Amino acid sequence: MMNKTLLLLFVAIVFGSCDSNKSIQRQAPPQNIQSENPHYLKLIERKGTAYEKGYQYGVQMKEDIALQLAVWDSVVKEGVNLSQEEIYRLIAEQTGFLEAINRYTPDLLEEINGIADGAEVDRKALLCFNLAEEVMNYFQNGYESCTNAGVKNEDENLIAYNQDLPAFLHGNNTPIILNDEHTFLFAFPGSIGTSGMTKDFAVTCNSLPMLHMNKRGLPLSFMVRKLLTFPSIEKAKDFLQETPLAIPQNLMMVDRNQIVNLEISANQLVEHQNPTSDRFLYHTNHPLVNTDFRQGVERETVCERFNHLDSLFTSFPEAEHFPPSLLEKAMSTQAPANINSKDTYFRFIGRYPQNKNFPPSMVVYNPQKGKKPLVLTFN
Repeated sequence: MMNKTLLLLFVAIVFGSCDSNKSIQRQAPPQNIQSENPHYLKLIERKGTAYEKGYQYGVQMKEDIALQLAVWDSVVKEGVNLSQEEIYRLIAEQTGFLEAINRYTPDLLEEINGIADGAEVDRKALLCFNLAEEVMNYFQNGYESCTNAGVKNEDENLIAYNQDLPAFLHGNNTPIILNDEHTFLFAFPGSIGTSGMTKDFAVTCNSLPMLHMNKRGLPLSFMVRKLLTFPSIEKAKDFLQETPLAIPQNLMMVDRNQIVNLEISANQLVEHQNPTSDRFLYHTNHPLVNTDFRQGVERETVCERFNHLDSLFTSFPEAEHFPPSLLEKAMSTQAPANINSKDTYFRFIGRYPQNKNFPPSMVVYNPQKGKKPLVLTFN
């Protein structure tokens, strides 16, 4: 849980001045596994306008959202003795977050209004809550969260992601998948989503808290949602080149043809490429190529999670097919690498076959051992 020091930093820094080895082309496409209505996540189908989608979400998750906001409110009050109204005023007066949201993603502001109305909670409080990533991913120095990895096989590209969140963002431990008409978004109660997949490509993110932030930039959740509206990684990269991101992040994007890994801070956008193999890319919470470090921050570049993945991928025979089952096993590792831990809120593997006759698919793994994964396909 966020401690008092972290929240004091938040105010002081922000308001004073982050299978098998068989080819998929020889297999039938994955089938949806939804018959058991898994208790470990909530799949919400949404249609309509941005406001209507938000309203549908708010109604279905009303109790969870109210609980989540209450916990968030208590954390803020305990840390800095500020109300949600005061937090909103400070954001509006001393950052450019709201201006960026209105400029680049006004539809997402409407969605948040819909969520708030459906859940019968305050609109401004929910908007502030959707800026929680700006608190947790940037201001919690040394906090290690989230791991991603991309694999290029001859027949398909894979992306694997573990999202780790502090306990107070877990709500009732019911991860949410928002199905927005051919877009799957991962969210926690009240959030608009922090990663996702479309039939065209997937986007995941890892915090890089030791790099510089941009107080005039577009907040992370809004940026991820915006990127997923583009028809290609190339168009998404163009938007990133033109639009500042509020907090420093590693963004990994995967489609049928490529894996792109970007390290983004206030003053640099650098593409990371694996120096030993163009088949594998993997990242944790330390910059590998971006040098835009904040003053006085220790310049760490690796961690145990990264070392574990590095050892796995560098030792794998270059000519062999890297199976999704091995990638799932790698991402579920606990001691000593602790890629999967008590902070892991959800994890998934996305599959993009190069044969366009087969649709992309997503396998969502249950954090509880022994439970079936959920398989979703873009039909």
